[in-house]
Amino acid sequence: MTGPDGRQRVIRAGRTALTCTPDGPEPGFSVTCINGGTGNVIAAYTGHLERGASIPEAWDAVNAAIEAGTLTTATPGTLIFIQSGPSRAEAAHLAVTLVPYATAEATGLPTRPTADRAWLMCPGTARAHIMLGQVPYGIDPNAGWERCLLPGQ
Repeated sequence: MTGPDGRQRVIRAGRTALTCTPDGPEPGFSVTCINGGTGNVIAAYTGHLERGASIPEAWDAVNAAIEAGTLTTATPGTLIFIQSGPSRAEAAHLAVTLVPYATAEATGLPTRPTADRAWLMCPGTARAHIMLGQVPYGIDPNAGWERCLLPGQ
């Protein structure tokens, strides 16, 4: 949860490696849980946002730091769980596995959302990840998945 100073704050310390963000004031319902394998990637990304960067600017800065070797990629196999929908009762589940630099050719996975199988988002980049489940609520299923773009980026 974000405090009045714009920084993340702990609501309740857990006993697992998962860090979860609660539903916010935006329309719909969305909760995300990430295990510790993202290393400094998420911290660097949110740090750029807190300093006023736009979403694309924050990801560009993170990608540049990874390419420069000053930031390491997330640990392959890191898990992210998302539950989102128009309401809590209507929320769908999405599981994400991080696979930095994985390609469609190497994995055999499609690079666009499918109704019945996993697919690869951001192929060939440090942000490559396997998606299993519905596209998160509020995201256009026809977004620029291959280029790792989401609406507003």
